[in-house]
This record gives sequence, C-alpha cells and structure tokens, in this order.
Amino acid sequence: MIDENVVRLTLKLTAPLNLAAGLVFARPASSAAGLAGIPAATPPVYAWMLGAMIALFGVAYGWMSVQPQIDRPLLALGAAGKASVVVIAGVLWLAGDVPGRFLMLISGDLAFAGVWFAWLGNRQAATATR
Repeated sequence: MIDENVVRLTLKLTAPLNLAAGLVFARPASSAAGLAGIPAATPPVYAWMLGAMIALFGVAYGWMSVQPQIDRPLLALGAAGKASVVVIAGVLWLAGDVPGRFLMLISGDLAFAGVWFAWLGNRQAATATR
C-alpha cells in the first residue's frame, strides 16, 4: 500500500522536473533539448504552448504536495497525463520518430504515474469499505 507521504514526496520531486522540462520543450533549439532528442525545427507556437502546459502541471504538482488534502481528481489527471506521455513517446520511438534517449528521459513519468494510480486505487478501496 502506498503511503500518502510517498505521494507527497513524488509530487515534490516531479514539480521542479516538470518546470525544467517545460523550459526545455519551450526552447527546442537549446543544447539541453538537443541532448534530450527534441527536434530543433519545432515551430515556436507549439514549443511554447507545450512548454507552458508541462510547467503548469509542475506548478499544480507542487501546489498539491503542500495542501492538507491531495486533490484526487487533479492527481488522477496528472497520473493519466504522465502515463499517456510515456505511451506516446513509446509509440513515436517504435515509429522511429524520436530517439531512444528521449524515451528513456520520459520513462520516469511512468514511475510517478504508477505510484499515483496505486495510491488512488488503494484510497478508493478503503473508502468503499467504510
């Protein structure tokens, strides 16, 4: 069973990671983006919008980590988002559209999603038995 403190720790860990990733995605021509395998030719409107959304989720994760109660629907949305990012990256890697290093960098999101889904599932089961 996943403890709420573990969830809070993962939220605190992923918040700055999302903020950094948002900056990297917003600047696809940067050396950091190049190392991550992000195409430098990404149109600025898409790069900046994607970067803003990633950073916004980082702010939400940081906010949730310090609230008295974790917002369950927002955490579920975050878990689904992190899992879908890994699935999308995997499909793109299989198609040869992104390098393996990109998939490896993104794969950490699967661990966060797994912890969050496990906690949400355990809490729902505990609530249903009351």
